[in-house]
Amino acid sequence: MKRFILSTLIFVTFVLFAGQVSAQSTLHHGCTNQPVYLGNGSSVIYSTPGLYDTTNITINWCALCGTCCCVPFFGGTFPCAQTDTITFHDTIQINPSPSNNLYNSGGSLLCHIDSIQLSTDTASGYHYQWKLNGDSIPGATNYNYYVTQGGVYTVRITSDSGCVTTSLPNTIIGDPANIAPSICIVTVDTSVNNNVIVWEQTSGTAVDSFYIYRETNVTNVYALIGSQPQNAFSTFTDVNSNPQQQAYKYELGAMDSCGRVTPLSLAHKTIHLTISVGSGNTWNLNWNYYEGFNVASYNIYRGLSPSSMIMLTSVSGSMNSYTDLTPPPGTVYYQIEVVNPAGCNPSTKTASIFDSAKSNIASSSTPTVIRDLKTFGKLSNLYPNPTTGKFTISSPNTLISLEIYNVLGEKVYARNNFQQQPSKEIDLSNQPKGIYIAKIIDGKGIHTGKIVVE
Repeated sequence: MKRFILSTLIFVTFVLFAGQVSAQSTLHHGCTNQPVYLGNGSSVIYSTPGLYDTTNITINWCALCGTCCCVPFFGGTFPCAQTDTITFHDTIQINPSPSNNLYNSGGSLLCHIDSIQLSTDTASGYHYQWKLNGDSIPGATNYNYYVTQGGVYTVRITSDSGCVTTSLPNTIIGDPANIAPSICIVTVDTSVNNNVIVWEQTSGTAVDSFYIYRETNVTNVYALIGSQPQNAFSTFTDVNSNPQQQAYKYELGAMDSCGRVTPLSLAHKTIHLTISVGSGNTWNLNWNYYEGFNVASYNIYRGLSPSSMIMLTSVSGSMNSYTDLTPPPGTVYYQIEVVNPAGCNPSTKTASIFDSAKSNIASSSTPTVIRDLKTFGKLSNLYPNPTTGKFTISSPNTLISLEIYNVLGEKVYARNNFQQQPSKEIDLSNQPKGIYIAKIIDGKGIHTGKIVVE
């Protein structure tokens, strides 16, 4: 007869006789609804406390091992024959597992209250440990716990009999009002000639909606222009913007589920591109600096149509002007681009669209930056200026065409046939008072100037 210790609680006696090995085990301890591993390597689960006797549990070592040369036991071996089996008689004491339901008395959001009380089941012989995000909270060993910060909470209960249960997790959302959302880029949608504000979703906070603000005509004073639900694409089109006219500055805020608005984000400013006639057949480009992130360089695009522009060159982020010395003949279109170094991912469907911020498109047919009136007068003669609406334009060279634009870049007058006339009276009395831009083409080239209608 040989005697083996299988565990600190299990003692098994083996009896070797012809064709069979038998064993008798001592008491196992287990907990309800948790597996108890038996001497033969199998496991059982009981849902009711009590004393159980699992007799006639046998195992054929030859079938398991595929060979009958030996049976391993704690580093030793026990020989067997083809018909050898081992029989276990396991007695199991099942103790009740602690009841562990987690109760929340204040909801899932820290809002207008300082804390939320969590609690669990109580009973004699229970020992508690609360955890935050899987880590034990020092000193949190009562049946209840007052939550003061967001995170995932659980409670672990250990009974005097050694049975352990862990509650289901309970997620508490912290106060998001001290977290400011951030704008990714502000750019121009040239298809509708409006600005688009783009941001990335703020995860992990109870955001109800986002608020978009635009700077007014007073520096650093912003007005609310719209809102966007949290579950919508994180883009907003400012339908009241006109990128051809000016640059705009925007800030972003968020409203949490408590109805409070977060601090506003860092401001972002769009790029406004203007064009003017340079010396000879050249075009001067000027733009304002983009604001919102550090700009490494500005990319300059050029083309004979808005849809056919390709990158002409790039300049340092410290520059905001460029002269195109070799423009192609005809109407030329330009646009400025700046790339966000951190990237921009408002959603998985639109990530590739908003990698960069772009300016308005400016063309040589509508120059928005003009020369001084005195300079214009050296090239041709326009009088009276200011005018009540009617004025005369003359030139020592042959007049070929005249175009007049308002400050929005809209063409309000055009004439292409002067029939060799050296001068012509123009009538703008049907136009509102304001500043207009005249583009004159004569035998010497293209000239621009300012007209004031009073």
